[in-house]
Amino acid sequence: MARTTPLKIVIAYDSYTDGIRAWELSERLASRFRAALGVDLDLWKFDLLRDPNSQVRQASLAAVTRADLVMIAAGGLEHLPADVRDWVESWPPRHGGAWAALVASVGTEAQGSAGLSPMSNYLRQRAEHAGMEFFSNDKDQPVTLRPMLRPEQSMVKECGAEPAGNFGRQEPGW
Repeated sequence: MARTTPLKIVIAYDSYTDGIRAWELSERLASRFRAALGVDLDLWKFDLLRDPNSQVRQASLAAVTRADLVMIAAGGLEHLPADVRDWVESWPPRHGGAWAALVASVGTEAQGSAGLSPMSNYLRQRAEHAGMEFFSNDKDQPVTLRPMLRPEQSMVKECGAEPAGNFGRQEPGW
């Protein structure tokens, strides 16, 4: 059965540059689906996620629960801040086995480093734990998760990206 609900994308970002990089990727993805499905985009700066009791943080968790695609955008050379990791680890479980993907968008310095950045490594583990696909723009990733989707479900593949190893290489610097 063809999907009729909008594509839901959530972006959590550290700096303005990180947010722009993730937003540009989301726009490339959204351009493939906007006419047929529509796209709902939520942007959350890391600063808004720090207070575990805030209404804003609770709204962000609700958005993640409904999202098809969650992007975390930061420099990537260091670990995510502890309060952002706490936010990621507080994501409610996904119900109904619905497909979802977690995307690590790291900065250019982390893209040039060998292997997975600390941020991508952590998010890859969280994606596996949550049963989500994982994608990253890290260079030369040793990890490849096979897509577990029917072709009509794979929004990321339709944009020319592949899981883990090739994501983001179509256009330098995303």
